[in-house]
Amino acid sequence: TYTAPGGSNDLALTTAVNLKVKKTDKETSRVPNAATWQNDQYGKIDLTGKITVTNYGTEPAQLEVKRNVLGKVGTADHGGIAEMINVFEDPSFSAEGFYPSWWGWYSWPSWWSHFNGVGRITWRYKLPVKETVDLGYTWSYYWR
Repeated sequence: TYTAPGGSNDLALTTAVNLKVKKTDKETSRVPNAATWQNDQYGKIDLTGKITVTNYGTEPAQLEVKRNVLGKVGTADHGGIAEMINVFEDPSFSAEGFYPSWWGWYSWPSWWSHFNGVGRITWRYKLPVKETVDLGYTWSYYWR
């Protein structure tokens, strides 16, 4: 992508050839019957994730890393900002347009948005040359 001298541009992470990125998510706990709503029981899954970024370049890399999750976002380390987003007003959770292509494949039940939603974690981090950072986060997901 062309950017005029002195301008700025967002570079898709996969095209930053001097950065290696790996995302790891895992389930940490599962609680059956964690909540009741309208006489129905819901289980809760707690998850943790890590985005590992290594800078193989010759200059420090100014990173902006965003991770969207389905469910309720919890915590973020390294000064990350964890927030819930409004999918009706903020389409930036999807690179494909207002909703991702799979969004309409399923008739989302009424309980889904009561317990879940779309969470976002955003980090801004300056990664020194030849160093690695592990950006950690947590979230939970309710299911029936």
